[in-house]
Amino acid sequence: MDSDSPPPPTSLPPTSYDPQLTLQADSRLQAASKQRVHLFRRRKPRIKPSASNLSLSSVPNAAPPQPGPFIEVDPAIDREIHEDQDVYRWAVLYENERGIKLFSTPYYSSVSLLPTIDPSPFTVPSATSSKSATQPDISLRTFPLPDGSWKWIGPWLVDMRSEAGEVQFDGWEYNTWYRTHNWNPEAGPFSWVRRRRWLRLMCRPRKKDTNATESPNPSTPGPNNVRHSMASSLPPSVSASDNDAAVEEVLQLIWTTDHVEENWELYRSAIKCSGTDGRLLEFWARWLGDHQPRDRRGKRRQWTEDEEVPFLDIPDPPSVPTPSLPPAPPGNILPTLRAHGENIMQSFVFPESRKVLLEMISRTELKEALDGLSGVEFWSLRVRTLSPSTTFLEWMPPSTTTASFVELLERLAALVPKNAAHPLQVSARTYVLGLVLSLGPALVPILIAFSKKKSLLKRVLYRELSVTGFAFGAATCVGGGSFLREAWTALDERFPNNRSSRLTAPQKTFLSNVVSCCAGLMLLQAGRHRSLDLTLLLLVRALDAGVQSFVAHRSGSRRESDAKPPDHLREQHFAASAKRAAMRMQIDAFLFWACSARIMWCFFYAPERLPKSYVKWINTLAGVDARLLEALRGLRTGEWSYRKGVSHKPDLLTSYARDLGYPVAWGDPAKLPAYGGQVANDAWNQLGIKNRRNLGGIPCEMVHGQVGSSIGLEDSCVANASLRGSRAFLEALAIYVPVQFLPILLTRPLTLLDPRRIAKSLVGAFRSAMFLSTFLSSFWFSVCLTRTLAAAPLLPSVSHDFWDSDMGCILAGCLVCGSSIWIENGRRRGEMALYVLPRAVRACLPSAWVRRQTKSSRLAERLTFILSLASLLTAANHYPHVLRGLSRWGLRFIVRGPDIALSWRSRKVEEDTRPPAESP
Repeated sequence: MDSDSPPPPTSLPPTSYDPQLTLQADSRLQAASKQRVHLFRRRKPRIKPSASNLSLSSVPNAAPPQPGPFIEVDPAIDREIHEDQDVYRWAVLYENERGIKLFSTPYYSSVSLLPTIDPSPFTVPSATSSKSATQPDISLRTFPLPDGSWKWIGPWLVDMRSEAGEVQFDGWEYNTWYRTHNWNPEAGPFSWVRRRRWLRLMCRPRKKDTNATESPNPSTPGPNNVRHSMASSLPPSVSASDNDAAVEEVLQLIWTTDHVEENWELYRSAIKCSGTDGRLLEFWARWLGDHQPRDRRGKRRQWTEDEEVPFLDIPDPPSVPTPSLPPAPPGNILPTLRAHGENIMQSFVFPESRKVLLEMISRTELKEALDGLSGVEFWSLRVRTLSPSTTFLEWMPPSTTTASFVELLERLAALVPKNAAHPLQVSARTYVLGLVLSLGPALVPILIAFSKKKSLLKRVLYRELSVTGFAFGAATCVGGGSFLREAWTALDERFPNNRSSRLTAPQKTFLSNVVSCCAGLMLLQAGRHRSLDLTLLLLVRALDAGVQSFVAHRSGSRRESDAKPPDHLREQHFAASAKRAAMRMQIDAFLFWACSARIMWCFFYAPERLPKSYVKWINTLAGVDARLLEALRGLRTGEWSYRKGVSHKPDLLTSYARDLGYPVAWGDPAKLPAYGGQVANDAWNQLGIKNRRNLGGIPCEMVHGQVGSSIGLEDSCVANASLRGSRAFLEALAIYVPVQFLPILLTRPLTLLDPRRIAKSLVGAFRSAMFLSTFLSSFWFSVCLTRTLAAAPLLPSVSHDFWDSDMGCILAGCLVCGSSIWIENGRRRGEMALYVLPRAVRACLPSAWVRRQTKSSRLAERLTFILSLASLLTAANHYPHVLRGLSRWGLRFIVRGPDIALSWRSRKVEEDTRPPAESP
């Protein structure tokens, strides 16, 4: 051992560093010919530094530097004071980048730094000016030591603490420009620059004492002792772990005969004894007599480490002598290898271990067994038992019996990769989910009247199961992007220095999804001429993801995953989460209120702007006669008027009055008063109406319809709103109670025995039903309040052409009904807002732009579809915390859902691990 080598930092002398002291520093730039490093020097005790922010577990006594002034290490002074002690200092360097954050993805690079305004890509922390000219040309690789007496202790580390106390998860802190204050741990809309601090520990060994004779002290762990102790902590070898008599007995009994099942049972016992792939490979090396040295290299060198080996590096452990037992006879191994070759390969967890086993077998007499072990899938490296001579028809079993059909399913399940995030599994889940969403609703009316709609069934099946169907198009969009991303990853591994290596993982995922979405959209629009509703749905969900990211930033909630926060940050996390939830609920409530107002207004005056199914559902809920709706639209256009006494259809409201059992004159605009006051009272006396004193317009009985007629309250506005709300509450309750209890009954039926769980579900159902009931009753009461109870009596001189028009009672009802969203549960408000928002956006689009489908509108729709879906898929892979509700659940199921062949694999494992039946 070299006597000049310093002892490791794990045994620092007590006089070289006191953890109660703060290492501070100041810096002075020197001439280029005599560069010196800006390091820390001990100062007055202030705060006890915490080493938990640095990922340097091997240097516990070296505390990270505190923010403060920097000085330069003077080697002459340090030698005079610490000649007989080791001196430790921290080197500090700032990394600088400029960029912007778009759609929750940061785009920053050192190439974007402005030449005369911004600092260099790497700067020392002492410079007060932001110009690059005052900084030395330095980087993590070229950062020099003060002189030859100093040595690096470890690699560069990111300082996970700033002056403000917090940084981002990767050490970055953001600001508008480079300055000394107001650095934030999260990227905001005006965060155009960012920086992070790098630290590296260095040591100057104590001066060698030539007069004293050094002797190793066993109590003080020197370098050799450290190496020995750390090397001894490595996993034991085979020979060291074979002290267990049972393990040694298994290793001695296996391969003693050529009996396949006996050897297979012993091999399964050996698998349980091994525990790791490396130990199982040592078993095979012992059985095959293969003692060639294998590559024992550990992790590859990080880019923050030096080329040379540091003096604290631990050498490889000494090789353990191979056991003296002779190798197993190849004739005993070969039958078991042929019969259980696939299971033997599957006993290894890592594909690299299977590759090593194949290489070991190729160097023995068992080469002929490789024909059944060499089939490796490209994506998952899972081995299949397919020999080159086996044809497809020979491999596929006949499906004439139930047993053969089950065997066929097992073979197909074996072909599916086990990784749930594999592109093949992603495509399969997307196709199945798309088929359920598109084919399911189309089959329900056909199956109800199957005998009359056989031809329609064939058309629907052909449309949905063809290449241009919705399921195949959706699978192309989602699964295609996953395949392209995997291929891109494989190319990056093969060509690591290409141009695309500068892109981040989210950027690569987004570009892959853009390409696949282009192809998928072409298929979708080839089979379906109308895809606007789907495009608006994706646009709304993508915008919601951006809004959630903005809310998280403004609320101070920096949750990047679903991980549980640390204990010391739990209170802060809960406060930020509560603020985030409050902001989100306010935004959701406002969106629902605005969207519901627009949708209800379009229902009355522009129903062509809404989907026909949505108009039909609202009409069923509202219970308004079509003739009354047409009269309201005529009032808006002037074709139906109280003042003019005209109607574009003479029998429009007169027939409605006749059907309700009222006089025909109640629906004639020529006989109805247009204004309030005495003129209106004279008209009502002639018509025999006594409940509209000083009011004009049609009677309330015709507006209410027949609601309350059975109890004699057809003319009461309060009874009309109350009865409609009560009926809507009961109908909604019949829907929401099964919605609340059916999932619990199917997944967790035992929880229904808990009275609190039942009460919680009932309260949820009642709140949802009350929301819908209040929505309807508040609309009707606002209409009556405007034209009958409050507004119209105060202004009798205003014509009822205004009170009953789109700017009168209908507008009041549209603006009030959306406020009922505050009754609904906070989490459901977001889903309700996201449900109505696409329809409100569609209602705001020009009718001609939607109907004609010009080239410009088609291009805009395609770009919106591609960018929205690509953004959602990227967020599902890298930023799942910005998704919520159905989009979060659906995309998580598609991207990282369950194994599609899990049931068959589980069944196969049960059969393989089941003990054999005892013979009589």
